[in-house]
Amino acid sequence: MKNKVFLMACTILLFYVVARDLIYTYYPVETHSDWAFRDIIMMIPRLLCLVCLVFVQKWKKLESVVNGSIVGKKYTLYIGIFLISLIPLRALFVETQRLQSDLLFWIIWGSFLVGFFEEGLFRGLFFDSMKTQKGSFIAILFSTFLFMIFHIQVVPANELPTIFLIGIIFALLRDKNVSLFMLSLLHAVYDSFIIFWLPVSSLTSAWIMIEIFCLTILALVFFFWTRNNHLHNRN
Repeated sequence: MKNKVFLMACTILLFYVVARDLIYTYYPVETHSDWAFRDIIMMIPRLLCLVCLVFVQKWKKLESVVNGSIVGKKYTLYIGIFLISLIPLRALFVETQRLQSDLLFWIIWGSFLVGFFEEGLFRGLFFDSMKTQKGSFIAILFSTFLFMIFHIQVVPANELPTIFLIGIIFALLRDKNVSLFMLSLLHAVYDSFIIFWLPVSSLTSAWIMIEIFCLTILALVFFFWTRNNHLHNRN
């Protein structure tokens, strides 16, 4: 394992979690406007950590950040369309509303920082360092588990399986040589769409089960499809 890269990733993760905990503690949220202001404040640690991630990526010359295979880009496009199409369907199971805020522009920018930060950390430093030493399977599971744990503070417990499955799908894309830049864009656009379809209350159990089912099928189809293509190309 690239121990230095792994330790740097842990340091960046620890710094961000502590900063987030302090901000969440001293800036409680009661309304959507409160959440919007807090999200803007969170842009500071996100930007700092993103700068550190870019520095480590360039310093250690890790796997492709910008370049990726044409096939990988097609996978990203298809999966992105599928993921984004699930979001409006929530309105069939729970009341939703678009976030009305003068700060919406900054919130969208915050979503892009989230996308680039989380992909650079979990599918970047953690995934790449683990893959080098332990192989793809361990790298996918380890980076995804950390990704899920990372969200414990920000999402209800019943939504963690969804986070885990999305992490699996993104890690599978990364394992198929999709660039971090493409993954970050997908992550950012996905989060931005979620902002436009905020649930008024917690997501219902019925919707969560449907989402888990759809994401599980997507992950399995993508895994076996790409695996069969790989075996076919080898033969």
